[in-house]
Amino acid sequence: MIVYVREAHPELLKDGNRTGIVGNPKDLKERIILATECVSQYKFTIPMVLDGMDGKVNRDYDAAPVRVTVVDVDGKVVFYAGRGPADFRILPVENILRKLVAHQGHVPPAPVPQWGEPVSGLRCGLSIAPQNLSIGEKVTIVLKFQNVSDRGMALPYDPVETLNRITFRNNDGLTLKAVASDAERDPPRRGRRVPLQRMRPGLDFETEVEAKIVSASGVDATVAGTFQAVYSLDVSKEILTELESASQQPLWSGKIMSGVCVLHVSSPQPPDPKK
Repeated sequence: MIVYVREAHPELLKDGNRTGIVGNPKDLKERIILATECVSQYKFTIPMVLDGMDGKVNRDYDAAPVRVTVVDVDGKVVFYAGRGPADFRILPVENILRKLVAHQGHVPPAPVPQWGEPVSGLRCGLSIAPQNLSIGEKVTIVLKFQNVSDRGMALPYDPVETLNRITFRNNDGLTLKAVASDAERDPPRRGRRVPLQRMRPGLDFETEVEAKIVSASGVDATVAGTFQAVYSLDVSKEILTELESASQQPLWSGKIMSGVCVLHVSSPQPPDPKK
């Protein structure tokens, strides 16, 4: 279902346009006209409903300009995507829908995130599944931020950089890296300002990435053992200077780390000559 929350570019609605409405709609009747034109122009085949003129849905979901929410058969939210368009990626939505279909409309329990220590009212958790894997195998990486303070904040977070900020090391000095398995389907969006995630007190922001775990040296056959994975984020003063004018809430700053995820990694299995 599509929820039409507000007009993205009301300044483009000028005299003489086909809807007859100029600028923002003045009442629900005018919003219905604009929504009807949207459905007609883009040939939507799924139902569309409208947010009220008070914008309650938009505020509750921090939805504009675009955000995806998935609910299970009981009406419980099971996936709350990052704020678009920067974090509007199709693959995580597909993954959660597959889980719902495979488990009769419910999502199986997610791995428990490994939380780091709070910094300036924010803490970060990391989970990776499965934790027993072989080199080259796909994993699901879930990164979660939680506002543990009593005030709202805006987190500068770029989803494109998620995998680059995770380190994988073992006690022998070997390193791994995570490579996006969906790069050909969801290309990085470069050349833009780092997006902000607005977080109210006590609320989480979560993002999910599907990736392959490979050797950082490129020699996968020699890598095996127990590895520790940690995510880190450093928001510098330079980044804040660029973003201060775009935020209506205090910007979070500092260096934060997740807890440690332990992975048990085996070398890739040789191909079966009989297959």
